[in-house]
Amino acid sequence: MGKPSKAELDSAFLEAKRLIWQGNDRHFLAKSLFALHDQSEELTKVLTACDAYLRSGHSTTAHRGIISATKAYRNFDSSNYAVHISADELSQAVAQAAAMRESDNDRHALAKTILNLNYLVKQLEAVYRAAERYLHSGMSLTEQQKLEAAIKKYHVAENRTSGTDVSAFGIY
Repeated sequence: MGKPSKAELDSAFLEAKRLIWQGNDRHFLAKSLFALHDQSEELTKVLTACDAYLRSGHSTTAHRGIISATKAYRNFDSSNYAVHISADELSQAVAQAAAMRESDNDRHALAKTILNLNYLVKQLEAVYRAAERYLHSGMSLTEQQKLEAAIKKYHVAENRTSGTDVSAFGIY
């Protein structure tokens, strides 16, 4: 599938805005694009905080960063600026996006962008869940290893979608 280029992202967001302005978002593609984008932004803050914490040698300041980022994500769904989408609407949008890609009917890369964001959000949610378990376990070594594994899995997935290969040694 590949990660959308900057031009494809711009085109996808313009098309999503057009669908909303025309009231023609019957498959929830535009709504899903904005919701997934918002969600990925918040989840990326969790990933960044976890990365900073692990690279800092477990500094107290970085630990507070994880707590702050996970709390912000927990409160994300109830925020006023987030686009709210139900699981059914998202499922319908992902199915429609997959059909559009299969039929090569994706002039504006809207389907490509939705599928890519949906995939990466799932990986980021795994990092979030691992971070929550790590914090609630009293920062156990086992949960730290699971957090590190989730972060590495995300980076591998991100590199895979962007076309960047991971070295044989797993260094990214």
